Order: sequence, then structure tokens, then C-alpha cells
Amino acid sequence: MSDDESYQASSSPSRPSDVEPSQAHQYIRDEQEANYTEEERRRAVRVRHYERAAKRARVASPPPVKRESSPSSAEVTPPRSTAIQAKNATRKLYEPLGMLDSQTGDNTCVNHLIDEAVKSETPPDEIISQEEEFSQSDLEMEEQIRQLKARLELVVAERDQLQQECGEHVRNLRRVAAELNRWKDAAAQASALVKLAQQEIS
Repeated sequence: MSDDESYQASSSPSRPSDVEPSQAHQYIRDEQEANYTEEERRRAVRVRHYERAAKRARVASPPPVKRESSPSSAEVTPPRSTAIQAKNATRKLYEPLGMLDSQTGDNTCVNHLIDEAVKSETPPDEIISQEEEFSQSDLEMEEQIRQLKARLELVVAERDQLQQECGEHVRNLRRVAAELNRWKDAAAQASALVKLAQQEIS
């Protein structure tokens, strides 16, 4: 006999008037299971066992608190200032003709970019008019510019040659100065020897 069956046999009251408030549930269950077969009674015992185990599991690990679907304004975390700045900075990019507007058709970024690409292949009207007004004086000016550029290149080449020659002259002068300094030192030494010899003779 199981624990539930022994408890039922030992604690079931004989009359409804003898039922205490704490045993009302037990009395009702005993009345319901009075006509059960042995198999049905065992099944009911197993069901109660599973219910008690599930209840203990729920008490041991309470379910997570569910968030309200529509929290109050006080519980809503306001967006950070950086997020607000980024949204405001990129807002125009998503508007029509914005760089992130991916829609096609009139007044969209794609259509605007296509128009710009087509326009870039054709010179503007003002450039065409300037090309038509290109005169002989402009050609003469270009020729003068070419001549001045060639003359400037000659001047630069002559300057480089003069710098090279001047550098060579400077190096020669330095060698001559070094040679003069050596002759000067030798003359000073000879003069000192002459004075020393005169002192010895006298």
C-alpha cells in the first residue's frame, strides 16, 4: 500500500461533520476516489506525485519575471545622446536624394546619380560656347607660353652649369689657400731658425 493509500485509510473521517477545514480537500478527494478501481487509484496517486514534484520544482526555481508589453514611460530607458546625434546626422541621407535612399524612380538618390552621370558625359553649354569662341589670339598666347617655357629651361640649365663651375673654382681656391698656409708656416719656421742661428753667432 502506498503512502497516499495508507494516509487515506488512517486519516479519512467517517462523517462530513467530522471534517476539519484543513482536511476538506482530502475528504473531497476520498469521496471522488471511493468508486475508483485499483488501477485508477494508482493512476491518481501518480498524478498527485507528479503535481507535487512540479510544484517543488517551481518553488525551487521561480520563473523569470515577464516584462510588461507596454511599460510605463518611467521605465523606458532614454536613448543615449550619441545615438540621438547619429540619428540626426544621418537623417538626411535616408530622405529622397539622400545617399542612403535606395528607392528608384523620380526624385530618388538612384535617379539623381544616373542624371549626374549622364550629364557628366556632355560638356555644359558654357564650355561649348567657350570652345566655339576659341580664337587665334589664344593660339598665339599658347605659342608664347611654350617659347617662354623653353627659354626658362635654358636659363635653368645655364644656372646649373654656372653653379657647377663656381663650385669647381671654390674648390680650387680652397686648395690654393691651403697651399699658401703651408708655405706661410714653412716661412715662419725658417725665420725662427735664422733668428736662432744669429743669436748663437753673436
